[in-house]
Amino acid sequence: MNPISENQKTEIISLIREGKLNREQIAVKVGVSPGTVQRNKSSFDNGNLC
Repeated sequence: MNPISENQKTEIISLIREGKLNREQIAVKVGVSPGTVQRNKSSFDNGNLC
């Protein structure tokens, strides 16, 4: 598994906050796997990301 860049992480969180795209759509847009989006969403939901 390749680490994601800070830019990708920022974009994932921004798109999650917007709430317009599902995890598959975010994954395609950012260039990561849906699982990566889900892991970041879980961290965001748990208050571990700002």
